[in-house]
Amino acid sequence: MATSISLGTIPTVVVTGHQATLTATISASDATGTVAFTDAATTLTGCGAVLIVAATATCTTPSLAVGDHTITATYSGDSGHLASSTTITVTVIAPPVATTTSVSLSKTSAPVGTAVTITATVAPAGAYGTVSFTDGGGVLAGCSAVTLVGSMAQCTATWSALGAHTIGATYNGDARHLVSQGSQVLTITMVPSTTKITVSPSTTVVYGGIATLTATVSAIDQTAPGAVTFTVGGTTLCTAGVSTTKVATCTVTWSALGALSVGATFSGGGVVAGSVAPHVVVTVVRESASVQLSVTTVKVGTANDVTLTARVQPSEGSGTVAFLKGSSQLKGCTAVAITTADYAQCRTVLSTKGTITFAARFSGSPHIAPAQTSTKTTLH
Repeated sequence: MATSISLGTIPTVVVTGHQATLTATISASDATGTVAFTDAATTLTGCGAVLIVAATATCTTPSLAVGDHTITATYSGDSGHLASSTTITVTVIAPPVATTTSVSLSKTSAPVGTAVTITATVAPAGAYGTVSFTDGGGVLAGCSAVTLVGSMAQCTATWSALGAHTIGATYNGDARHLVSQGSQVLTITMVPSTTKITVSPSTTVVYGGIATLTATVSAIDQTAPGAVTFTVGGTTLCTAGVSTTKVATCTVTWSALGALSVGATFSGGGVVAGSVAPHVVVTVVRESASVQLSVTTVKVGTANDVTLTARVQPSEGSGTVAFLKGSSQLKGCTAVAITTADYAQCRTVLSTKGTITFAARFSGSPHIAPAQTSTKTTLH
């Protein structure tokens, strides 16, 4: 009777140094005899004539060299069954190689929302397969199985959580390379900011006048925009919340004379760090005054009784007026106090004839600047 034979191996791929079990099965259940197992033309040691038991014969291979082996099982036949044979290929591979996975970051410290590229490099060369990237053990979105290209795999991601993050990369191995892991620490920091002060309408302000300070910050967290504290000489002027347009304003009535150093400190908020603006100098000057001078004369014999009246606005009801004839101060009228009604007056008798230039010179007051005026009068 004709027979057929089938041949199988466990495992199907053999690691060098390890054995495989070859099993030949004869189609006739009552077949007897032997099976010879050969590798190409060479009989496998101990497997030249394996007795058939229950239509099967089994051979455990010796250690085989790396490569593909053509294994043939030949049934000898018996008095009632014809001989037959079959062939399979058994692949023998070298033991898997240990690998190392190193991790590098395009930035080891980055503000919230900044893209960072993670690079995993697997050694030795020749490894293939995928790398899984994690953050603290959790898989990074879109980076669970990145294919190795030239021993490297890359993942780019952003972070919203502040602090230190352990970034891991696991090489998942292949048929010839073992799994390995590496990690690197990435520190996510607050978003930096800058603050700038502007003054309107001008950095020169009249005493008692109003000017608006505006602080503009470069970045805010819309969920917690923060506030700006304005100061002058270290003393707080006001604190204002930052708007969604990244500005804070403070309207100030200026009540101190001189060059004042104005500062602004942004508190920061959410994931945005605070910042301090470069100081701006606001110069507060005394208010300008106007002086009006009137002259009245009364003829007294050959002389003139002259009354000079100066009105200074504003004057704060303080300060003095010096009255002059030409460039010379009039005797007794060098420092006439201004009344609360903003007037100062001088009376003198002059024998001079002709056109005379009289002047009134206001000394100024604590918050009002000096001023002067002149007028011409003809004395007969």
